[in-house]
Amino acid sequence: MGIEMRPTEKSDYPALSRILDDEWRFSLYSQEKALKLAEYYLVDCINGANVSVTMLVDGEPKGLLVLRDMEGDTIDASGDLAEVYSEVKDDPGFSGCQADIDNLHDIYERSAERNKSSDWAELRLLIVSKDCKGMGLGKKILNEARRIAESFGKDGVFFYTDTDCNFGFYDHMGAEKVSTDDTICAGEELTVYGYRWIFMNAP
Repeated sequence: MGIEMRPTEKSDYPALSRILDDEWRFSLYSQEKALKLAEYYLVDCINGANVSVTMLVDGEPKGLLVLRDMEGDTIDASGDLAEVYSEVKDDPGFSGCQADIDNLHDIYERSAERNKSSDWAELRLLIVSKDCKGMGLGKKILNEARRIAESFGKDGVFFYTDTDCNFGFYDHMGAEKVSTDDTICAGEELTVYGYRWIFMNAP
């Protein structure tokens, strides 16, 4: 199995969008535009980040890592975001999707205000394709996040996840849960967890 980490390219968007939809079911908002809604969320996460890394497995995009709140240049994906927006803005499910994204961002910001240190980067997005789980790739891409954050002088990362994800993975990696918020997302109950992962505490 060949594994490569490289900067995310626009050509990765379709494959990464399928991974996101498979994990977070954007089809709950729209059957017709599910993958485009997933792409909208993807590009929204990348836009303004410092680093976006695609993990390739045997040449195919199978994972993604996005980091921000670090010094230096940021990624300008505003053109890509505008392009995807033009394709989804008139879909009946878009307003609900956007409202839920905004709600999750608000929950994160409130948690970050209470718990985040300026010494930590923000782990904006980390995802691994379901068909690659159990192969140690989550640990590999999270350790890549650590390597990158440390290269920017950060001693930890702050992030949020939820009960739709395998949050136990982060517990296993030594991350500490610092906030819990209950909300509704796509009409379903969801619990959102804020985490900090301090590198000196990692196993």
